[in-house]
Amino acid sequence: MAEFKLSYATASSLTVTGLATLANGSSATSATVDNTTTLFLDALIELTFTTGTVSATGTVEIWAKGSIDNTDFDDDINDRLVSVVVLTGTTSQTRKRVVGLASVFGGTLPPFWQVRIRNATGAALTAGAVSYRGALLQSV
Repeated sequence: MAEFKLSYATASSLTVTGLATLANGSSATSATVDNTTTLFLDALIELTFTTGTVSATGTVEIWAKGSIDNTDFDDDINDRLVSVVVLTGTTSQTRKRVVGLASVFGGTLPPFWQVRIRNATGAALTAGAVSYRGALLQSV
């Protein structure tokens, strides 16, 4: 009987236009990831960002959008909340969060997906980047 182990693909940058200067109260959505050829079981998302001077209770939210046809994606009000990064203090801050996506889609990634980042820090972001690393089963 075959044995399998979890394997990770190479990390890939995920374009999120406007993330590095995202205004407070605004969102930016990533480029689409096509999961129809690679067939990742899960994808780990890494968000890194820096804020300007923020409010003491500010947050940055990571949301997921899915599509079965690469045409119609979840609308913003029906996106799936992946994670919330909580900020403390009122100075400029740099934060990083790594989270998995499959669980928010009920355990299975859709054929096409995107992430949406929402800034609720009280200030514009001054830097930001998103990358992902797919998880696969490898026969050993």
